[in-house]
Amino acid sequence: MFTRPPPLQLLLDNTRELRPEPQPGLVTQCSIFASRIYQANWRNLVIAVAAVNALRFLVAALTAFHDICTNPFPRLAQFSLALGALHLLTALIQIFGALSAALQRLPLIRAHVHLAFVAVLLIATTGFLSGLQYFLLAEDIIAECVALSVSGSWVSKSIFVRSYPPSPVHRGKLRPGQTPSTKLAQEQCLTAWSRGSLSQLAAVPLFSLLPALTFFLLAYAYYRQASDPAHAASLVKLQTGEMGEREGYGYSLMYGAGAGVGQEVGQHRAPRIQAQRQLHPSRSPLMHTASPSLSPGPPSYAAPALREGYGYGNGYGYGYGYGGDDAGRFV
Repeated sequence: MFTRPPPLQLLLDNTRELRPEPQPGLVTQCSIFASRIYQANWRNLVIAVAAVNALRFLVAALTAFHDICTNPFPRLAQFSLALGALHLLTALIQIFGALSAALQRLPLIRAHVHLAFVAVLLIATTGFLSGLQYFLLAEDIIAECVALSVSGSWVSKSIFVRSYPPSPVHRGKLRPGQTPSTKLAQEQCLTAWSRGSLSQLAAVPLFSLLPALTFFLLAYAYYRQASDPAHAASLVKLQTGEMGEREGYGYSLMYGAGAGVGQEVGQHRAPRIQAQRQLHPSRSPLMHTASPSLSPGPPSYAAPALREGYGYGNGYGYGYGYGGDDAGRFV
């Protein structure tokens, strides 16, 4: 006599998946937070940041061009000219970005993303040239600082205003209005250059590359929002609707309501279709058949009576219909 063996004692339930269920953790919370940030419309933020950057770079360009007029050293003048040109070009890119976001045109926004990447390169080049000028032409900068301090016009140079005041007037050794001696001015200018070297090193990554990369990512995120049909700030649906209104004039999407170009095409095709119908008359497939897939229902044994016909149209305002009774006569 056979007996049924006892059930196996499994350590794991083989009816369930061995993969553990995902638990809500930091990754899920971060993804939800990033999704909420992405769902927000960044158009106004792009316009505001671009306007502020444009104003900042315009001021920097004007300052660099002003330094050329008060610069007796030719190499410093060349650096000032290059910095002014780069700042001006970057300001124009920022103005274009603000206008493209304000006009809400997808091609302009796409072009601004590429130009924003170019602006990152320009800003990085500007910071590199500024640092190179500060350290490579240190002797010229200190000599110019001494000359301007002795003459009492050191505030006309922007690089001295940004750094620690090189003039001894601000060190408490002279009264306002007095000019220092050459030795004292040289000592103070050297001290000011040494203190400003650290800020020049930190200015390239912190005040040049980081803000430029942040604005580029902001512009790219807004472009993704504008090109995403599922986003609230999408411009694809808006522009597609405008194109449909412009290109669809003269066409009718309703059956039998063709006008314009559709009516002209229908007039040319109507005689040809009528000739084909006369040569090859077609009968409705629902008549005289017992197929359950084509028959609308069980056969009727009632008296022959006219039934509603089945019609079709060519989509240009012309329709043709055929009807029949139970005897198969077309009417």
